[in-house]
Amino acid sequence: MAEKSSTSKDLRAETAGASLVRNIAHELRNPLTNVRLAYAQLLDEMGERNAQAEAYHLLIERNLRKVDDLIDTLLRTYGEVKLRLQPLSPEKIVQCAIHNVQDRADLKQVKLVVSKSHINQQISADPDHLELALTNVLLNAVEAAAIERQKVYVDCRSEEDTFRLTIRDEGPGLPDDMERIFSPFYSGRRGGTGLGLTVTRVIIDAHEAQLKAENHPEGGAVFTFLFKTV
Repeated sequence: MAEKSSTSKDLRAETAGASLVRNIAHELRNPLTNVRLAYAQLLDEMGERNAQAEAYHLLIERNLRKVDDLIDTLLRTYGEVKLRLQPLSPEKIVQCAIHNVQDRADLKQVKLVVSKSHINQQISADPDHLELALTNVLLNAVEAAAIERQKVYVDCRSEEDTFRLTIRDEGPGLPDDMERIFSPFYSGRRGGTGLGLTVTRVIIDAHEAQLKAENHPEGGAVFTFLFKTV
């Protein structure tokens, strides 16, 4: 009975916490919009910008986008994910996600090694949400492999009525308590928001797909996605 009561309290606390975060994220939208409008007006009044003013302009724009992205991430993490499902080629979504991280991989001198079997199946998915979920994992893999300029392996294959995607890096691997990596604000690297994998888990769960994280016997982390084909 005590355990059941404790679980109920945990669920209520989690629900209340999620509601609080959603409210905060929504409340941040209004002042952020006001800042954008005021800044746009200031730019109009300034007219032509010199090199120093342009540098400040880029800095302000970049940080406004960061706050915007953080709000979006919070709402995705703690809000209800509304999917627009459609039949699509999983291979194309994987290619889009790889394209999203290619520049980062090049910058970090990480090689992306892609292998795939002949895939003629489709899955039911929201292309934008799924692309975001896969991009998050690929970015983490690139950052992990970048520690020693190693490789990231991406493998796509069809297995009867299932599409399997495996992303493996040659980084330091995952912590012993692997489920922690999906917790909000947990980050294994400096400068990370700790929300990327949380968002990925929420999106994959909304698709009623599977996501498994483990350490590879030869080192590094492995993320496996399983989707039912249609």
